[in-house]
Amino acid sequence: MGWDKYDRTVVPPGPTFPETIQPQRNPLPSVTPPRRTESRIPKRMLVRLSYPENGQSEIAPTVDISCHGARVISKRFWQPNIRLSVHSISGDLYSRARVVHCQSLANASWVIGLELFCPSGDWTNVSKAPQRSA
Repeated sequence: MGWDKYDRTVVPPGPTFPETIQPQRNPLPSVTPPRRTESRIPKRMLVRLSYPENGQSEIAPTVDISCHGARVISKRFWQPNIRLSVHSISGDLYSRARVVHCQSLANASWVIGLELFCPSGDWTNVSKAPQRSA
């Protein structure tokens, strides 16, 4: 008794699935890869690259330098992520370094990106050795 009135109650239809969940259409923020925070200074100086693990070394010119990195032209391939010692040929600059990248150049040489760790002195302020008067 009395159940008939409940059976006849019309309930408006509920929301459909697409109405209940609206996807957020917020665009993702553009993510840029990390970049160097300091600019490199074009500076050519000779450095000795040494790999203590097997005793290999090479004298190579820099292309540009900063307080924490350098780009060097090498005659050989250096494996990325290996640790090197870098010494300036003139002066007493020294740093441990990590090879960040090593890319082939057209003239059978390689350009190496180095990350310098605790460099001694200011690599960006290297002046040429005083010239002797004639």
